[in-house]
Amino acid sequence: MDPGVWKFFCIYEHNAKVIARNKKNAENKKNATPHCYGRRSFAQVIDSMIKENQGQKPRRVEIWKKGRVRVDGSILESARETYEKVVAADEKITSSGTVDVDDIEHDALSEVFGVDKKSCTRGVSSYTSLKQVRHADFVRSLHVKDVLASNASVDEKIGKMESKIDSMEGVLKVIIICGYPCI
Repeated sequence: MDPGVWKFFCIYEHNAKVIARNKKNAENKKNATPHCYGRRSFAQVIDSMIKENQGQKPRRVEIWKKGRVRVDGSILESARETYEKVVAADEKITSSGTVDVDDIEHDALSEVFGVDKKSCTRGVSSYTSLKQVRHADFVRSLHVKDVLASNASVDEKIGKMESKIDSMEGVLKVIIICGYPCI
């Protein structure tokens, strides 16, 4: 390394503002409520929850809460206080009326932790922004509509095929009864 650059770096790193910023960043890096998903990604957890709920998308709060509960059902000790706050806020919100699964800005996590930072969305991914979540939900809803529409057209085609088979069955019965030369 160039000695001039190293000298500048040392002077910069010993500045009081830089030391304070580095200390604050170190504090911010500590995750007070770690999850216990292990090596599974948020996407894998969400997919398994959708399968458990017969295709129904889980709310972000449910995903976050599931991540703080161990396999044996116990809650992580380091996350217990925050977990209880989230549960209380979720009960308050759900008791007030209908809950929108896609309303990320007004759920229990937003109430307890505040609005998500620009580059991460709690309970979804640490590298996914709110805009990306909304876009993915929109695309997913379009896909579901397409699948439902294609299922309807497939059912219609199956119905037409069944009626053709029925008519062919009648023709075959006539041929069998009369014999082949009767045509």
